[in-house]
Amino acid sequence: RERQTGTFRRLMTMPVSPVTLLAGKVAAYVAVCMLQFVVMLGIGAFLLPLVGTSGLVVGRGEGPAVAAVALAAALAATGYGMMIGTLSRSYEQASMVGAVSIVIAAALGGVMIPVYVMPRFMQELSVVSPLAWGLNAFQDVFVREGTLRAAAPELMYLSIFFLLTIMIAWLALRKSRSGD
Repeated sequence: RERQTGTFRRLMTMPVSPVTLLAGKVAAYVAVCMLQFVVMLGIGAFLLPLVGTSGLVVGRGEGPAVAAVALAAALAATGYGMMIGTLSRSYEQASMVGAVSIVIAAALGGVMIPVYVMPRFMQELSVVSPLAWGLNAFQDVFVREGTLRAAAPELMYLSIFFLLTIMIAWLALRKSRSGD
């Protein structure tokens, strides 16, 4: 949308590097993601018991692991969004590519149906879905051991995914800034 409103052009004329522009955007979006996560935890802990279900309980030692997984997921989602946004030519294109790719990644990653009920080839494909990494990391923390060590592989995958996507976004932003 920034391209269509002219904001992107104004941002490109600012005397700051593409890294600084991306860092500011990443910080804002990650802050929003983390706020949303805190709201969801609050709903799970306080609102669900009011409707007759058991409330979410985060164990004393699980807090750092929960925060680390939430941060890694927020960074991965933000990096992906930044990559789609910088590579797309319009808001409509970014919206369509983003929405379709997220639905596919969610379906492959076990968000819509559990991976274990998928056909074998889909189970094998699911390991490349960032949504599977996030889901597995949250399950490691909330359902399984509840430690950073348990979620470490998925945290690493999410972090690498963030670095790759933000690097692509940075390269695309740099290219658009130089006018190529």
